[in-house]
Amino acid sequence: MIYAQFSLDDIEKHALLNAAESGVNVVSVPDFEDWISGPVKAYFPHQSMIAAIGQLFGEEIRVRHLLGVNCPQACIERFDKITSCRERSIVKRWLSQYRAQIINAADMQEQLSPQEHENAATAGVTNLAAFGCLDGGGQGGTYFSFGGIPGRLTGRHAFKLEMLMPYLHMTFTRVFHRAGETRRSASLTRREQEILALMSTGMSNRAIAEKLSRSELTVQNHVHAIFKKLGVRNRVAAVASYRSVLSLPAEAHLPEGARSPGAA
Repeated sequence: MIYAQFSLDDIEKHALLNAAESGVNVVSVPDFEDWISGPVKAYFPHQSMIAAIGQLFGEEIRVRHLLGVNCPQACIERFDKITSCRERSIVKRWLSQYRAQIINAADMQEQLSPQEHENAATAGVTNLAAFGCLDGGGQGGTYFSFGGIPGRLTGRHAFKLEMLMPYLHMTFTRVFHRAGETRRSASLTRREQEILALMSTGMSNRAIAEKLSRSELTVQNHVHAIFKKLGVRNRVAAVASYRSVLSLPAEAHLPEGARSPGAA
């Protein structure tokens, strides 16, 4: 095993456990930024971080979401939504080796592409460590680049970053999945939100129509509109989206009088 000679000391183990446990409570972009600047930084000291979610098509990289933490906006703006592995040497090495990449300041010009080197200079960082997590098909995933890491980077930094990666991946993807669901749910009309809340109790279209004094066809049309706006195909997925966005029990936001008997 490539990192068999490395292990975490007790302080590092505690810091990693704290980052993992606190990451469970991260649900928004501000939460994520605080998490990176707090528990994650305590485990893996750094100056700045850039996180991305994207897809890979051959050598083409399509970035869907990009977030910088303690990173100049000018640096974020330099990243293209569509780029090539040929222009991202560090990304290309990660994809071919599937190992964390570490680059000391003295090696930056030699190991980074001109575009990567220019981005690092814009961000004002030295010493880089980068790694990511691919999905099962290998065509999508997350990527994280840390800059300004103190000291001389060694294989132990790569080891520590790889230990952290599952928590970075899960937390970042959850934050942007929830943000997307929130945006889609916000597009629902008041009536659609009311019908979705009633759907979450298990009520049929006919039962919802009777409760709202509307025709069953009208309710059915609203349900189809809900599916389209949420990007789902059935009631189960729509209700799951509803509950995920609210992070509350099914009845917590039901219209007045729609709660089941005995509900508080």
